[in-house]
Amino acid sequence: MSKVMMNHKVIDVSGLSPKQIRIIEEIIANFKLVGQQNHLSQDLKEKEGQEQSLEQLHQEFDWLVADIGAEPSINRSNIYGIE
Repeated sequence: MSKVMMNHKVIDVSGLSPKQIRIIEEIIANFKLVGQQNHLSQDLKEKEGQEQSLEQLHQEFDWLVADIGAEPSINRSNIYGIE
């Protein structure tokens, strides 16, 4: 009896031709690939959300500085000594 392992599940492939077994293995590999891509998409969305939060924080800091009326204005070039 031939079997193919799939995430702790065993698929009985007895009676199938080698070509049919390869097709099943390709299908399983494609499902795994789609699962990995979905995970990467979710990671990318989380990173984009973090970047948006950081951008909002920068804006709020800029507004705070403007409200305080800091003289001279604070910007990255002043902070890091870039002229």
